[in-house]
Amino acid sequence: MIRPVTSSFSTQQRLKEMQDFFAKYPEAGAGASSRKTALENVQNNIRWLEQYKSTVESWIQTLNES
Repeated sequence: MIRPVTSSFSTQQRLKEMQDFFAKYPEAGAGASSRKTALENVQNNIRWLEQYKSTVESWIQTLNES
């Protein structure tokens, strides 16, 4: 249940909210492994956006100008 809910999270704010939630409710989700994976996925989403956001924005802008 955690993965579908958090798979689109991609901000530091959402990551912090998840960390706070898991600290408050350590038994949330299907276990420690699923919580860890969910946090890693959000961190990966954040890194991906940091690396590719401007490239994707430029590409979309180019498409819109055509």
